[in-house]
Amino acid sequence: MKKRISIMLTVILVLSLFVPTYAKEPVKVSVDGKILEFDVPPTIIEGTTLVPVRAIFESLGVTVGWDNETRTVIGEKDNLRIELPIDSKFAKKGNEQIELDVPATIVNESTMVPAKFIAESVGAKVTWDNDTRTVVIVSSVGPQVKVHFIDVGQGDAILIEYEKFHALIDAGDNNAEETVVNYLKENNVDDLELFVATHSHADHIGGADAVLNAYDAEFIVDCDWIDESKTFEDYKNAMIKDSSDGKTIYRNNDSDISISINPDGSQPTYTENEDMTIKIIGNQINDDSNNSSTVVLLDVGDIEFLFTGDLEEQGEKALLDKLSDVEVLKVGHHGSRTATALEFLNKVKPEVAVISAGENNKYGHPHAETLEKLQNKNVEIYGTWISGDIVVTTDGNTYKVSTDEEISTTNAEPTTNAEPTTKVPSINKEETVAVSQNSDVVIESIDLDGEIVKIKNNGTNDIDISGWKLVSVKGNQTYNIPSGTIIKAGATLTIASGKKATGDLKWSGAYIWNNDGDPGVLYDKAGNEVSRFE
Repeated sequence: MKKRISIMLTVILVLSLFVPTYAKEPVKVSVDGKILEFDVPPTIIEGTTLVPVRAIFESLGVTVGWDNETRTVIGEKDNLRIELPIDSKFAKKGNEQIELDVPATIVNESTMVPAKFIAESVGAKVTWDNDTRTVVIVSSVGPQVKVHFIDVGQGDAILIEYEKFHALIDAGDNNAEETVVNYLKENNVDDLELFVATHSHADHIGGADAVLNAYDAEFIVDCDWIDESKTFEDYKNAMIKDSSDGKTIYRNNDSDISISINPDGSQPTYTENEDMTIKIIGNQINDDSNNSSTVVLLDVGDIEFLFTGDLEEQGEKALLDKLSDVEVLKVGHHGSRTATALEFLNKVKPEVAVISAGENNKYGHPHAETLEKLQNKNVEIYGTWISGDIVVTTDGNTYKVSTDEEISTTNAEPTTNAEPTTKVPSINKEETVAVSQNSDVVIESIDLDGEIVKIKNNGTNDIDISGWKLVSVKGNQTYNIPSGTIIKAGATLTIASGKKATGDLKWSGAYIWNNDGDPGVLYDKAGNEVSRFE
């Protein structure tokens, strides 16, 4: 880290709570019922309670940092980044700019920031107990929603879980029906408040008849596309049976439907909910089943998921005016080159992409073109053919992706011999060479002021450096090079840090390199030193 100016960072919460200045009892801070202790005691300035926050941040699982050049407090938790510039009335939560009632400021070398903004940013709640003069902070007040991408091979099946509410989008192929039903049982699903059939292809509705026979469904959303197949007939019969029992069936058309979710599992209503809403996005392209896929948007606080069935470029384009930024994208048509157009990707701007595809499938899904587009946009990619079941958990402020597998590097195309990995690895189909301490890869230069590291491959073969580590020696900071990173023969890769620097890869928005001198070391996956730059 840059150390031109040494500042002891004691972050203080400025509470928008006014307490009489004549009060004599010391102010206390409680997080989830525990009274915290601080090196710098809480104080009152001009009627406003100021509370030290480093311990609070840590108790809420937030990492606290400091950008010395821009004089900005930085908090990071999961995929959330909070930025509070000193003496500015504007802060950032992720990409959102928020105006503050009280700007962050420094008083007696202590940094002060507004409590309400920080608490709400990480999903916590702040109140003031006047009787005990206690700032009460309760963490994780938002909904705990889980989205399960079930591994059904070449197909889709997605379970949305919110306490006693359960929704299922698609149900895999015929041979996956037992997998889906068992998965629901293992996750204590008692009934389905919502079932969505995105379209009529067997790899999406093959298991639907078994699911609808095993579970009651309050609502069924049908794409209203007829298919001449036994699979479709079985699904339709099961759906009609539910309808005859008084269930509601919606047809997919050009109108949107918002469904408010109730955590107690009671019947959903057709309104938007502050905590969690499922929106069925109208889509009417009548000449193609894939492009007529019912599209579902799950809105949980500040986190949004987009499920696109087998939507292809034509269908994506038709919906552009209805879409905006999302955090998690279920990639359309199993990662086929016919879907995930660049125009669509630029519109939804996902941070995470999940691809449901079968190992060694005959279609070659996902296609390299789609993976490359996602990787060029720095989207984290996960695939069921590699990781098995994938679960994304969110409280509406942050989210976490979980799988049962450890990270390892394999070819990106599904193969029967692929080792399991959490993220989808390299899209390069050419041979890459094994690396060792004598690799042709070297750190060519480190621009300490500009925060740019150049790594060059001096060899004649492309080299996969996925899982390698770049270390700032003085700062003792490590950058894990992401999966899918390949340096072409003779090419140079740049890794940038800091606010202004740009490169092929971005380490962090913080400033990493010490201007007074900071060696950098590059290690391969086995932990062998590959190159050192003094």
